[in-house]
Amino acid sequence: MKVFIIGLRRSGTTIFWQALRQDSRFVCYEEPFNPLLRELPAENAKGTWDEFIQLFNENSVRFRSMFAPIRPEEELCSQLNSEQQEYLRWLLKTGQHVICKLTRCNFKVRALHDLDPQSVLIHLYRAPASVATSHLLPSGGTERWRRRIANIVRRKTFWWRSGWYNNWHFEDIIDGSSNSPFISSLLKIGLDPEEVTSLPAVGKLLAYWRVAFERVQADGRKLFGHRFVSISFEKFCQNPQQTIDRTYQLLALPKVPFNMSLIRPSRHPFYPDHPNWQRYYKLLRLPDSAFRQFHDGHPKG
Repeated sequence: MKVFIIGLRRSGTTIFWQALRQDSRFVCYEEPFNPLLRELPAENAKGTWDEFIQLFNENSVRFRSMFAPIRPEEELCSQLNSEQQEYLRWLLKTGQHVICKLTRCNFKVRALHDLDPQSVLIHLYRAPASVATSHLLPSGGTERWRRRIANIVRRKTFWWRSGWYNNWHFEDIIDGSSNSPFISSLLKIGLDPEEVTSLPAVGKLLAYWRVAFERVQADGRKLFGHRFVSISFEKFCQNPQQTIDRTYQLLALPKVPFNMSLIRPSRHPFYPDHPNWQRYYKLLRLPDSAFRQFHDGHPKG
């Protein structure tokens, strides 16, 4: 069984992946295309590179020769290059059951399918308002006093600032130049690129959410058929066991006991009742279900 978990950054994919990682039958790789893997054998801040460190320690020369990252400017491209294909194919052969968690491949569903047509694709998505909030109001990072000052400024400028959201390279990815893949993607779903690129950062992030969501939904259903499932992160947090049960029905594998105690409710969007959210959802024609999603997943206020 080969499984791809796909979703945007800050969508809860790591939490979901870590839940499945408890199943010892799976070899689980977190972000295999992350350029920071060049720093191996050092562990990352989240402590999720054990599997990569083991591969590296077994044969560092082999790992370095196979490793092929995806740079931010490549994320909206639909293809994996030959080196990236070879690298991912190598990882999929390292165990009988392999899970790869990917946030750099939302536009590469066809490439993943072509690589392994019998694989399973799990799309984990989070309410767009929550995704935008997590990028514009990131947690952690600098020293405590600096972080407090930065958070005050971020909250004060939340609705109108044009930048300052590049912690996960989204300013690099959402490129407004006329020949960028982002502009082409907006045209394909009927959004006016000039209007979108003139919006503040919150509007651009919501537009990107729609572009990526619709691309994964369309390609996932068409190419993977019954081996594709789309899961709401908010619903997973509300009832993780139900989501895990549904996932194992898809995988057709016997379930194992899971510890769900570390799974917490999804974080509130910034002022979830603020009328600007509804205005942006209407302007960008985001699905009504996405607007209801964060209200259903969070108490109002």
